[in-house]
Amino acid sequence: MLSFLNVGATEILVIAVLALLLFGADRIPELARQLGRARAQFDAAAREFDRNVRREQGLESRPGDAVPRGHLDAQRALSDERLRRAARELGIDDAGKSPEELRRLLGEKLE
Repeated sequence: MLSFLNVGATEILVIAVLALLLFGADRIPELARQLGRARAQFDAAAREFDRNVRREQGLESRPGDAVPRGHLDAQRALSDERLRRAARELGIDDAGKSPEELRRLLGEKLE
């Protein structure tokens, strides 16, 4: 059952009997609820900690987070390269032209 903890059925039975003797039958359900709430809070805190670490490493973002400067530069470079490739495929010389000029020339060519 709980083999990863190396706990068998006999050990679980002994723990249950000890809990019954120590706390009484009427307090065990409340203790179980409190233990469940504590576990849920711990899990939520662990998930939030993991999210914060991943966010700091740049592996995850959420709406409203600032986009790191490097990501914007990389996206812009990729966009510019695609623009230049499209211009070359349509026979437009892209040497020395700004992205705005290439967009204008591509628009004219496609009309």
